[in-house]
Amino acid sequence: MLQGCLLIGFTSLQTSLSKTFNSLVLPLFSSLPSTSSITLTPPHIDDLYHAYSLVSSRAFQVDTYHQLALVPLADAFNHSSSNHVHFASDTWVCEECGKLDECPHDDSIDQREAQRVGHEDGQTCDMVTTGEGVVEGEEVFNSYGSLSNARLIAEYGFALEANEWDLIMFEKQEIHDLLARHEPLPVDSNSPVRSNEFEEEHPLIAPPSSQLSRSLHFDADARLSYALWSTIALTVLQRYRCSSANGRIDLARLHELAQTLASLVSEEEGEEEGEEKEQTGSDSGVDKADFAILEDIARVVLELCLRRLREQHRPELSGTQLLDLAEVRLHSRIIHPRSAED
Repeated sequence: MLQGCLLIGFTSLQTSLSKTFNSLVLPLFSSLPSTSSITLTPPHIDDLYHAYSLVSSRAFQVDTYHQLALVPLADAFNHSSSNHVHFASDTWVCEECGKLDECPHDDSIDQREAQRVGHEDGQTCDMVTTGEGVVEGEEVFNSYGSLSNARLIAEYGFALEANEWDLIMFEKQEIHDLLARHEPLPVDSNSPVRSNEFEEEHPLIAPPSSQLSRSLHFDADARLSYALWSTIALTVLQRYRCSSANGRIDLARLHELAQTLASLVSEEEGEEEGEEKEQTGSDSGVDKADFAILEDIARVVLELCLRRLREQHRPELSGTQLLDLAEVRLHSRIIHPRSAED
């Protein structure tokens, strides 16, 4: 069921655990002495998966000495993007002994002095309130970070119905293969085309300054990342020979197209319900050449979405139907954990 899903990218962890199980866990159990009173049953790989998930889903990055550790009570809070508390710790403790205050391993008397201020009790971990009010009887939430549903499922075993950090990611080669017929203009994905900020929030393109503007993706609001938009738009513009004398695309032209697209979306959303009419560019006050370019960009985006859909397990099913199927299979695995189909 994971076919075509972003969770596929997390299967390397399962492979790593499997190697650890075969190279370390099984030999360890085989080397243990047998006694007449105790019979050790050889472990199953699922036992390691279960043990790992119990620790990894509850561990915190505490400090430079303890690193990942279990913190009683702190792991009792569930996750929400609208959290009331968050885990905080003084990271820069002594890496030799773990002390926050002065210790024999300090190179100087001033070392870590700034981190010690306000922590005379020597405590390095706290659950800090965020200022969000809590109604009596309401559950108090922590935040595990700005995580997509793929990461939440892989690392914690749940997903949010509405997750602002959810992304549909694409590989650079995946995009370039799709654009091959357009004679793609080479774009350095590590240094994407930059532009001025949009005058207003764009309905279909994420801001160039957003945290993930360099990756190729759709965000939770179905907007193209700026890198994805610029890669597709630049390719289409090259096909229309929209370049300057030196052969480079005028970046102002890219920004102009984005603003034209925003205007078209705004007009479409603002129209009153009634008889639909086909717009050809001149009807909407948009230059015919710009309209044709935007239509080509839209076709590429649509094909990109259809390709991803075809790669998924049972693409003919809706999201709700897939969730129902997953629930049935999960129930089957609970009843018959070792014999259920994957």
